[in-house]
Formats: sequence, C-alpha cells, structure tokens
Amino acid sequence: MEYKYEALDQNGKPIAGMVNAASEDTAIESLQKKGLTITQLSAGVDKGLLQSSVTSPFLAASQAEKWCCFPVK
Repeated sequence: MEYKYEALDQNGKPIAGMVNAASEDTAIESLQKKGLTITQLSAGVDKGLLQSSVTSPFLAASQAEKWCCFPVK
C-alpha cells in the first residue's frame, strides 16, 4: 500500500512524498530510518476502501510510542 507523508528532514526542512509499505508501522520505520521526523501519514486507497490517516501529535495511544520527536537511526 502507498502512504502519503509529510515530514521534517534532519535540517528541519519540511518535505512530502509517498512511500510504499506493507503496513503503517513499516512505513513509519522506513521513514524514520531515513532520518525523517514524520508529521503526517495518510494511507492511500486500497481495493476501493479509504484507509486511515494519522497526524502527529494527535495520535492514538497505541501509535504514540512508535512516533518520536527524534528520528531513529
């Protein structure tokens, strides 16, 4: 599935793009490994069903631990 993201790079510059990942968790991990601080992540349309959208800092409690103010390296 494709995920649309907005993030800050290591210099604090806002960037946006798409990432292809098997799950939301995998998309988050992939972007964090690139040194990005994710500010918004939205799932695309899969098989005609609209998927969820997650925006930091208003995350569900289960997702909050996976997001951090500092990129994972």
